[in-house]
Amino acid sequence: MRRKLTFLIVLAILTLFVTDAEARKRRRKKRSSVPTELRGGRSSQEKQNRQAKAEGLKRIKDLDELRDLTKDGKLVRLEDSDTYVLRKVGELVDKQNSDAYRVALERVKIFLDRELPALKRETGRKRPFEVVSLARTDAYQKRVCEEYPRSAICGDAWWEVSSHVYGATVDIDLLNMTGKQIAKFQRRLKKLEKDGLIEAIQEKGCFHIMVFEDYPQKTEPVKTSKTKKPRKKKRKSR
Repeated sequence: MRRKLTFLIVLAILTLFVTDAEARKRRRKKRSSVPTELRGGRSSQEKQNRQAKAEGLKRIKDLDELRDLTKDGKLVRLEDSDTYVLRKVGELVDKQNSDAYRVALERVKIFLDRELPALKRETGRKRPFEVVSLARTDAYQKRVCEEYPRSAICGDAWWEVSSHVYGATVDIDLLNMTGKQIAKFQRRLKKLEKDGLIEAIQEKGCFHIMVFEDYPQKTEPVKTSKTKKPRKKKRKSR
């Protein structure tokens, strides 16, 4: 009886160790689904802020400045399309003025208009992709940090500034993408990163992408198929 009890205790301990090991393995596998190149952290934040400085980008201070930049044409307005829709942009902490945040530098619109149609076509996606964040202001980001400190880049160091406040960044929801779409987009983002045209991070619920100034010149515009005019039938000579 005592031997049997000892055996059962040892078996239970071994089962516990195996279960724990399997759980750790699953967690590692889940973490590894995000490519190394698309993982966030200090180095990525430093890169984004160094790029903004090199390009001479200025931080957008408040809502008035955001509206002035839009009025002057320095920021362009984005609208819903067959390829992507804007979902809750600007609504996180300033819902009453959310329409003002549906803007970004022109390069961001070019990025969306070039990359998402190709991704949609190649993966057979039917629904539009969802854009969930564009340009922000320092004031907006400060409120985000106050109300959602765990879901935002917050701090006093130069590298902790979110690239959203430069108007050069877009967040694209990945929770409504299929595994095929995510994998395809990951490969494309890694390629663009390698070419020095973007800096991308795969966050918990979205792809955070800062578009660099060289992107429009160093990528190909979307090729549209030309509609062929029907040929006129030649009349037979009588």
